[in-house]
Amino acid sequence: MSLPDIEHAKNTPWKLHHMEVNRHIRQYASSVGLNSNDEEHVNAKAYSTRVERAERIPGSQKRWTLTLRKLTPLRDGKLEVNWWQEEFDAVVLGSEAKRDAAWVPPIFGMEEWAHVFPDAIFHSKQYRDPQDFRNKNVLIIGGSQSGLGIANDLIGHARSVTVSARNVSKPVAAAVRKSFHKNVTHVPEIEQFSNRPSLAGEKLHNASLVFVNGTITTGFDTIILATGYRRSFPFLVGFHNSTIKGLDEPETTVAPIITDGTHLRSLHWTGHYIDDPTLLICTAGPWRDAAGMYLALGAARVWSGKSRLPRVVDMWKSYPGAAHVLEESLIPYQIRNRLLVTWLNNEALEFGGSLVEPSPVDELLEFSQYFAAKEQSKEFAAFFDGPILAERPRHDWEIYNGSVDEELQQLQYLHDHQSLEHWADFSLDW
Repeated sequence: MSLPDIEHAKNTPWKLHHMEVNRHIRQYASSVGLNSNDEEHVNAKAYSTRVERAERIPGSQKRWTLTLRKLTPLRDGKLEVNWWQEEFDAVVLGSEAKRDAAWVPPIFGMEEWAHVFPDAIFHSKQYRDPQDFRNKNVLIIGGSQSGLGIANDLIGHARSVTVSARNVSKPVAAAVRKSFHKNVTHVPEIEQFSNRPSLAGEKLHNASLVFVNGTITTGFDTIILATGYRRSFPFLVGFHNSTIKGLDEPETTVAPIITDGTHLRSLHWTGHYIDDPTLLICTAGPWRDAAGMYLALGAARVWSGKSRLPRVVDMWKSYPGAAHVLEESLIPYQIRNRLLVTWLNNEALEFGGSLVEPSPVDELLEFSQYFAAKEQSKEFAAFFDGPILAERPRHDWEIYNGSVDEELQQLQYLHDHQSLEHWADFSLDW
């Protein structure tokens, strides 16, 4: 998939190296004047700048105050630190609102070893260069995308590469495993570190690892935790509630966005925070499908007065709850895009503005099926072999259960919970 108006070269391989993805993003940034060497005052942006706090200020003319910190390298190797505050009418959290805090599983005994060897046991977030692992025996804990990318990157550099992962039977997981290099060794999930590090002369390769099947092994020089991320957004003041666990939904004074870090809450399907739509969390990327562009356009039109959102009470009525968090995995892109396109076009007809085209669902499915069959497996290809929901009336969504992936069977919640009856002119049977 490509970013808008920037196509990949014709000879681009199916499987992109992360450097090619990086190049494509930079090419797009250059085309719209957003690269790091562009004039900041012209494009109203700041690079190498960290948002330390984003908070609503009740009663102020502006709705949000951001506390910012910028680090500027100096010639003597030191860093100049500048702090300042700015006020804004609205705030967008981009980057698909992905998980930003490294998550480490509670493997018994691992913390003690990591404390003694902090440079040898670390999260994949810190991984940079395969050259750093030359002639080392590397164990990667986690067999999803990060584990796959790092494992294949290390081939030809590390002495050995071993991946420890759970035995997951879903087609997507099976397809990822098939993509590992043939020289990667696969072992079961780790249950514990059975011995404790001594104080004198100890090395990490003496750590005794016990797998869930009872086997024991030693001899690793480095352990990389490709175990994923949780959401934290520490700068977002006033929207956290860590006392809420799992999918519990107790009554609270302020509706939280972040609880245990596994999901987002209190968002409308347009991405707006229900109780204050001046905050938007972009829950879709710019190139997976058109949803990211639809969300951006919707935000611009709402905040410029060219589109309406439902009343807050009506958005809460249509909120599906924490059990059906607002993510692409639980709201299939076909349905979400259809909701967004219909909303944007209805509002454009009333308030003015250009109409948007529906995303080419049939082309996307054909592309996905071809790629899955060519590069992955028949089972993974079947994941995309479902009806084109954008061509079905809304009352048919609830009966769809043809997907291999069990998550897509939760389509019925859209019928049960995403009622749009408070929009009298919001017809989905177009």
